[in-house]
Amino acid sequence: MGHRTVLVAATPADAGHDALALGIDLARPLGGELVVGGVVTGHGKTSDARADALREELETLRATAPHDVPSSVEVVIATSVLRGLNDLTEELEPEVLVLGPSHRGVLGRALRGNVAAGAAFAACCAVAVAVPGQALRSATRVGVGWDATAAADEALEWAVQMAERTGGVVRIIRALEPRHREGTVPEGGARERTELVRRAAEARAAAESDLLWGDAADALIEASRNLDLLVVGSSAKGPVRRALLGSVTGDVLHHAHCPLVVLPRGVHAPMDTAAA
Repeated sequence: MGHRTVLVAATPADAGHDALALGIDLARPLGGELVVGGVVTGHGKTSDARADALREELETLRATAPHDVPSSVEVVIATSVLRGLNDLTEELEPEVLVLGPSHRGVLGRALRGNVAAGAAFAACCAVAVAVPGQALRSATRVGVGWDATAAADEALEWAVQMAERTGGVVRIIRALEPRHREGTVPEGGARERTELVRRAAEARAAAESDLLWGDAADALIEASRNLDLLVVGSSAKGPVRRALLGSVTGDVLHHAHCPLVVLPRGVHAPMDTAAA
């Protein structure tokens, strides 16, 4: 496995501690370098001064990271936080962009410019969102929402690779809603397909599966109570679908009880694996 970058987006609002803790816990199994990134909005001399001040704050935060995880600081000036994060991800090409819990609050998700939702649907890399006061430590229980789509397959691959590196267990969670064409008989083809997927995952890491009945978002949120990390894919297309708060990814993004990793549409899990 090659050397990878984990970009932690730290803001003065949350002091970046939750995001940093999650970033460290992801960087270790990924064998990655940690970059603590910050965004200053605006332009001109005032922005330059604020960028210098933010860089000092982030250097202080970075200094709390353990010495076994290589780390650095990057600050950019942009027209918006989301644009600045896009600039950082395009420049650094990180494996994961880590956001703090301040990006997923009730007020934040009602705003058009919600950073977490925007990143989760538009970033060019996986997006991890921290939970207040809850770091990952060791991802021994890695859940993944799977619904037989290409996006879910990428999320499953990402989850399996993480479990390979941590010696953890992958829990494949599939929920069938009553309107689903297979929903009336969940013991049929859906169960067989889910079992085939579990067996394929088990060839690389310990794996189990749950075929559940009901709303997918509710099932994943409830399952997250007993997970160290939950991984989901996002197949949303365009700003209209991103704005639908009832979407599965959107609901899980804001209500998961454990750290969450979202693979935006078009983002693929790395090709190399720990077993290779």
